[in-house]
Amino acid sequence: STMVAHNVTAEELDNLPKARTFQGVALLSTSVNTGQLEGGYQINGATAAENNYYIDGVSTVSQIDGSARQNATFEYIQEVQVKTAGLEAEYGGALGGVVTAVTRSGGNDFHGEAHYYYYGNAISAGPVQRLQIDPLTGTSASLIQDAKQKSDNHEFGGSIGGPIVKNHLWFFSSISPRYLRQTNDYLFDNGKTPGSMSRKAYFQNWFNKISWDPTNRIRTNFTWLYTPQRLTGSLYAYDGMGSTYSTSDVATAAGSSTRGYHQPEQSYTAAADFTLSNTSLLSVKGGRYYLDYKEIGVPYRSYAWWRGSSIGMAGVPADLQKAFGYATPSAAQTLWDITTRTYAQADFSQFVKFAGTHNIKVGVGTTKNVNNVNISELGPDGRILLYWGQTCTSCVAPKTGTYGYYVVQDYAIKGSTGANINHFYIQDSWRILPRLTLNVGLRTEKETIPSFQRSIKDYAFRFGWGDKL
Repeated sequence: STMVAHNVTAEELDNLPKARTFQGVALLSTSVNTGQLEGGYQINGATAAENNYYIDGVSTVSQIDGSARQNATFEYIQEVQVKTAGLEAEYGGALGGVVTAVTRSGGNDFHGEAHYYYYGNAISAGPVQRLQIDPLTGTSASLIQDAKQKSDNHEFGGSIGGPIVKNHLWFFSSISPRYLRQTNDYLFDNGKTPGSMSRKAYFQNWFNKISWDPTNRIRTNFTWLYTPQRLTGSLYAYDGMGSTYSTSDVATAAGSSTRGYHQPEQSYTAAADFTLSNTSLLSVKGGRYYLDYKEIGVPYRSYAWWRGSSIGMAGVPADLQKAFGYATPSAAQTLWDITTRTYAQADFSQFVKFAGTHNIKVGVGTTKNVNNVNISELGPDGRILLYWGQTCTSCVAPKTGTYGYYVVQDYAIKGSTGANINHFYIQDSWRILPRLTLNVGLRTEKETIPSFQRSIKDYAFRFGWGDKL
């Protein structure tokens, strides 16, 4: 068999040094690397966008870049499986690897835990030196050592599970909110004006599960994972020629003090396993993932961009006398960016003894992905280009005003579109000898991607059953 898989159980997770989310377990497997520039985890040389991540069967990958979106903390993870090669036909959309998290369930005894985690500037090292190019000359550079700034993360929570009706109905619940507080001190105006900027954030991770076994041959699970985020405040990167120097001014920094984002995120799953006989199993499951990213606290509806210098112009107020290229704080805003993924799946497994042993599996399923966006690239009221002291030569007739002329630009990304993906697969894990297993399978998909403007073109592209095998 060419399949390479690595299972990490709850007992191992308790004793391993690891990050807080299940995706980090992938690094414990061979042929797995990670990096910020690469966008996440690279498995067997594939890009980060070619992996798939599942929590209880729900795919939580980003529709934008393929990275993992929804996180699951280890307090409610029973097992993590990492498959890095020889993937079976049941897994689609993954040329790299598949990372699957299986959540915990309640039992006939009550169990629980409480936890607290801290990380931040109190126990971390200071920042590394930054290489800064002199913004005045553009030809010289220096290594700048910035001071250590305040950054505190506090995460606390707990979990509990147990019986509702012994031997038939159980529950499990886990909650783990995290609070972030950051403050950076600055010398704005490239070292002239002292000031500070702050950021605060709230990250929730709340998991609930109900398990119901009405008979010995039927097992069901229902889960809800709620992981919203909210962040307020901006922190500028240091970019001046001294420690904590910023080339921005205080007014610009104040305009960003309320900026942030709010991101409701949740997923639901329902699964039922029917044991038909000692050698056959039917599994039916479905789920839905929902994410709505929206930017908040943007104090402006428009912004201005100086396409000519107004310095020294008669009659222009002092606060409007700016050099060419000056711009007021951006009013760009994501009003909403909603992603949903809904799926249903049925799988049948049959164990057969013939010339060895066979685990034959057949499955059929459908997935609906939808993206509804309203992204105002220049602000709800657009961007104003100010051509101070200039004549509009592109107008029907050359025109100029008392101080020149202006142009208002307005464009946005708006629309809703979705993809329907239907699939069918059949696979066989044939164990010929104790040390020899042959995995064979076939998967086919039918996929349609509509365009954002269906009045112009109904679909962007589509694949038939015979196009993707």
